[in-house]
Amino acid sequence: YCISGSVLASAQTYKWAMTDSAVKGCGYGGAQERMAKDSFGDLITAYAIPIADGKACMTNSIIITKYKQNHTVLWKQEIVSNRIGLVDICTDVLGNVFIASNYSDTVSINSTILASNSDRSMSLVKFNAQGVFQWMKHSTGDQVGVRAISSDAQNNIYIGGTISGNVYFDSTNINSAGVTSFVAKYGTIGNLIWTKGYNTNIGGFGSMKTDASGDLYLTGSFLENAQFDSLSLSAYGG
Repeated sequence: YCISGSVLASAQTYKWAMTDSAVKGCGYGGAQERMAKDSFGDLITAYAIPIADGKACMTNSIIITKYKQNHTVLWKQEIVSNRIGLVDICTDVLGNVFIASNYSDTVSINSTILASNSDRSMSLVKFNAQGVFQWMKHSTGDQVGVRAISSDAQNNIYIGGTISGNVYFDSTNINSAGVTSFVAKYGTIGNLIWTKGYNTNIGGFGSMKTDASGDLYLTGSFLENAQFDSLSLSAYGG
């Protein structure tokens, strides 16, 4: 099982292409793949590779690789779990790299191990621009489905998705009674700054982006009604 990457120049000719033949898969499904470009023009890729687990595939490793523009490998890291799904990757102004995933049981990197008490928790991992592991955050309680991450000009990080049941981000609780989606903001050292929950009835969390002022924009879908604090939206034109 090989992972490949390539770059097209503005004249639609390939500048370079490469593979990672050391990555093995089970043949039942493809790898989950994400990539981001940092402020220095370097490329960061993340792959979650399916591994054979009886008749099905599971994912137990996310491999993160940083390349210079000439495709030289600068560093490689790995996040390990009994069962993990890669969701998104982003960088901040300083070139720090953030990886968002859903996992169950445990997730670990280097000597840091976090345990889940749900069959779907979120993990958020930070590496600096040199690939050195900085910190890892996770949710506890019931189910969290991460959908997107984004950073702002002050190098804060935002993570958002859906929740079910009683969920904790650090010691902050969000209950899915009347709330189906969330956004959490973390500072540069992994400190939780705030969390926000809102209700989209039955719907999906789309994506999110910040602007130069640090305002956060969300997209998604909902059924019948959506509630954002005192702001209500109706699927029937209200």
